[in-house]
Amino acid sequence: AVLINTHYLAEQVVDFLENWQSREMQIVITYEKELLGTAGTLLANQSFFKGSTGLLIHADNAMAANLEELLCAHKDRPSQCLLTMLTFQTDRPKSCGIVATDAHGIVTQFYEKVDSPPGNCANGALYVFDSPCLEHVLSMSPPPSDFSTEVIPSLLGKIQSWHTHKPYLDIGTPAALAQAQILLSPIS
Repeated sequence: AVLINTHYLAEQVVDFLENWQSREMQIVITYEKELLGTAGTLLANQSFFKGSTGLLIHADNAMAANLEELLCAHKDRPSQCLLTMLTFQTDRPKSCGIVATDAHGIVTQFYEKVDSPPGNCANGALYVFDSPCLEHVLSMSPPPSDFSTEVIPSLLGKIQSWHTHKPYLDIGTPAALAQAQILLSPIS
């Protein structure tokens, strides 16, 4: 099952989903009148994720990588890791969360949109988690609202990175979306 959080242009999202047919997944839609933040949405919908492997995906990105490979990597993660984070190389590190990892791909440092980032390995804002990670987020006081700025720093040393070398693009503007549609369209 997939949980889709809506806010801006929610009616258009609902209309699209109601007309889109998928035999592979059940879609649950939740509307937030006031945005709760990425961690706040996770906390508000914790019962949806209990006992399951979950994916937290920001909707303003597009990628060519296979999610099945990411899920397999999460299943085989080191025992101390509560979360698997997709990472990618960026040519605009100031506009991304930049991560540093150890030799085993464990995230050791995180720099959220800083002026002088120490590299170009970026957080893709796509995460795989299970109950232990959800329990960690639930135990945080005060309850977090933002996953990147509040949850990620609390999990340093407990996040496995999974790096994709395939295109991973921000589609937050009409121009970026058009570019991604061209780049990621199937070659006929």
